[in-house]
Amino acid sequence: MELRLLPFLLSVCKVADAKKIDLTKEFYFIGRTSEEVSLVCRTEDVPADVTERDDGWRGFYIPGVLDFSLTGILAGIANVLADHQISLFAVSTYNTDYVLVKLKDLGHAVQVLEETGYQVTEYKSLETERLLLRRWKDSDAEDLFRYASDPEVGPITGWPPHQNIEESRDILRRVLSAPENYAICLKEDGRAIGTIELMLNGHTDLAKRDDECEMGFWLGRPFWGRGIMPEAVQEMLRHAFEDCGMQKVWCGYYEGNDKSRRVQEKCGFRYQWTTQGLEVPLLHETRTGHVNMMTKEDWLGMQ
Repeated sequence: MELRLLPFLLSVCKVADAKKIDLTKEFYFIGRTSEEVSLVCRTEDVPADVTERDDGWRGFYIPGVLDFSLTGILAGIANVLADHQISLFAVSTYNTDYVLVKLKDLGHAVQVLEETGYQVTEYKSLETERLLLRRWKDSDAEDLFRYASDPEVGPITGWPPHQNIEESRDILRRVLSAPENYAICLKEDGRAIGTIELMLNGHTDLAKRDDECEMGFWLGRPFWGRGIMPEAVQEMLRHAFEDCGMQKVWCGYYEGNDKSRRVQEKCGFRYQWTTQGLEVPLLHETRTGHVNMMTKEDWLGMQ
């Protein structure tokens, strides 16, 4: 069964006055009883007069229309998540079911659902003039090994070259399966040539809130110098701020990685700090690391 991932942050709220809810927004659920008015909406659309709110949710839904005679669909998803101690918040509509999980649990939820046979897909594809950014597939293992085995690619970003295709296949399933990790592909053939990711709060030391993330990326050497990486970064920034509701996107690079530094500068990231003696655990060494950041306000000012 397909589960489609909504690409934005959600909040669950209690609202003092239902008249203050903006019904022109594209996504919301409202529930009213004799005791409360509840609202589920995009975090950026939360009304100012809420009495209580719980932020940091992401949602899946089952695409299509579910017949009312069907049974056990929501229970099946809930049981998989419960077996792995992942809490959920569920909302049903006339057409289908929505399942919300906490942002910190999103990667784990995607992993266990896919291991159980569910197919988790993106709400919409990310595209630029030349590029398609999509989820990694098992069939990408050979292309991943082709570029990730290059000693000029991995070590400069902090990981060792892949030694064989089985290692690439394992990393594809364990690491590149994160919910906001995308294969960078040229539209002309759709084959993976690199990766770009938004690392969410709980999976990076830089993000301190659910509306912050860290961006990471690398590109196969044959495609360097063609403006591909800045093009992918600009689309991921749009996705982070417009779709995912982020307020800050962090990005860093190790001393000597001038290509990454130039991409970040070209795309408008601003320098924050430098740390010496930074541990690089996958290479068992220390380096000097530089940190940049962009706010949503910065990004909007460049549009």
